[in-house]
Amino acid sequence: MAITAGSRVRVEKGCKALGITKGSTALVRSVTELGPDYSHAVKVELYFLNSFASGRTFNLCARHINRLSDPYVNLNNGNPCHKVTLKQDK
Repeated sequence: MAITAGSRVRVEKGCKALGITKGSTALVRSVTELGPDYSHAVKVELYFLNSFASGRTFNLCARHINRLSDPYVNLNNGNPCHKVTLKQDK
């Protein structure tokens, strides 16, 4: 099942540099395809519901829209060292 707008996701691996901790949950507000100018990357807007990032919104990118249907999804903020791994929450 793909991650789409309105999905709830759980962070499986966080990023200290971004301030996102493992185990926190977020709501996907929007998924935007960036097109061929950006190598078909996808922008995902996450609104965090709990943890230290509660109430904050992050815009992270995936490599392609098809990566959002993987069991574990890797997202970054443009810096490949600052990545998080998400899993769709039931």
